[in-house]
Amino acid sequence: MSADMSNGDLNWIANYVWGIADDVLRDLYVRGKYRDVILPMTVLRRLDAVLEGSKQAVLDMKAALDNAGVVEQDAALRQAAGQAFYNTSRFTLSDLRARANRQQLTADFRAYLDGFSPSVQDILDNLEFRNQIPRLSRADALGTLIKKLTSPDTNLSPARADPPDGYGGVGWSGGNFHDYDREYGVDLVQLAAFLCGTQPEAAAALALSEDGPTRRAFLTRLQGEIAKRGTIDVLRNGGKHGALNLDLFYGTPSAHNLKARERFEQNRFTATPQLSYSGDDVKRALDIGLFINGLPVFPFELKNSLTKQTIDDAFLQYQRISSRARSCSSSGAATTSSTWCAGCGCCRSAIWTRGQPPN
Repeated sequence: MSADMSNGDLNWIANYVWGIADDVLRDLYVRGKYRDVILPMTVLRRLDAVLEGSKQAVLDMKAALDNAGVVEQDAALRQAAGQAFYNTSRFTLSDLRARANRQQLTADFRAYLDGFSPSVQDILDNLEFRNQIPRLSRADALGTLIKKLTSPDTNLSPARADPPDGYGGVGWSGGNFHDYDREYGVDLVQLAAFLCGTQPEAAAALALSEDGPTRRAFLTRLQGEIAKRGTIDVLRNGGKHGALNLDLFYGTPSAHNLKARERFEQNRFTATPQLSYSGDDVKRALDIGLFINGLPVFPFELKNSLTKQTIDDAFLQYQRISSRARSCSSSGAATTSSTWCAGCGCCRSAIWTRGQPPN
């Protein structure tokens, strides 16, 4: 994995990949045998993603070496790939997504595996992965696995992917957990973007673009207001810092108020996965955090049967969260919310689980 990939990235990818296993393999394998398929398939997708950029260069080098009658090709092909491994088949995993015929998919997938360099062949042999192909093919599971692992919903390439533009067309965009400031409990990038877009003079006075005493004083004041009044009140009524009166949210406009609608559309609603909240342990993370203009409003813990956890485990987890973690779930009304939207058993969405949503 690349040096830029954090524990949050790894946790999210691991949960996503094992979710694929539960979706596709549950009728084919007992749970303890998922690893015989999902681990080699994940390794293949990672290698495939690493090699995508040099694929054509490797194919061109292979053709040139064959035409020249060169027998010892390994070093030249590794150089063309820019890696210690390569694949000389004409396929990538993404190419195989479009195979509608099961027999053709199986044949092309075997050709794809055969195209890997000797070092990767050793891995495949040790994992005995080729033994799984007939079973996957007969159940029409091979194509489904390839489609899911090459989906844009997950990124197994070395490059850091930008979050999606929006979720389901409902106005929520993908946040990035790298932007969450654990010291002050805000998504600093989203907060700065909102203030710069709506109140540029105030944003400039707060020096949000640089980590200095001016910005730190503002964030400390904001953190104190959230602790005292709660996130919901701070969003509704804004805040004061020195001579600045700051709007931190624009409410739902009336039907014919065009100016209010323009202001409302400048709000930034974001959902951030794998939100690390602990200043001393980056492995402590909430599954999802919802933010409005960079301020945290709801945390979610998602549980599924694969990890043998239930909604009760989510409630226990919240009870153990430190006071620093609770700053992520805010205070006041939003803290109350965190106790009843902890998660669901199917790991597909957060649902009301106990009691009624607060007014």
